[in-house]
Amino acid sequence: MEKAILDMVLVSNISEKFTFDAGYAVFDFDGHDLDVTGAGITYSFGSNFEGSFFIGIDYSKTSYRSDSDSDPGFSVGYQKITPSELGWDVSISDSSDSDGNPAFSVGIRIPVEEHFGIKIQELSFVKK
Repeated sequence: MEKAILDMVLVSNISEKFTFDAGYAVFDFDGHDLDVTGAGITYSFGSNFEGSFFIGIDYSKTSYRSDSDSDPGFSVGYQKITPSELGWDVSISDSSDSDGNPAFSVGIRIPVEEHFGIKIQELSFVKK
């Protein structure tokens, strides 16, 4: 079983029912930049502040050398995120690698101000 991991830092804004994340990162590979841009929104069936299952939609775009790819996605998961405390989430997404393997995700949200924070996200594509 092989694993490919991509770490991203996102800006995160929350309410009791919704979260919004947006981010941009540039990785340098031997003088060639990999640009990653993304945004997403989630809706929680309960309260984000108490912990709840959620559904989400997202959009990401990657550019490397002269190649560019964009990918809308759908995710389901569980999150507990409060306006002023450390928060977390776990999810599975239909965003996939080139072989069609789903993405599993774990995130931690560090509050900066009330209802606003920095989110550290790790995506893992598990190959069969």
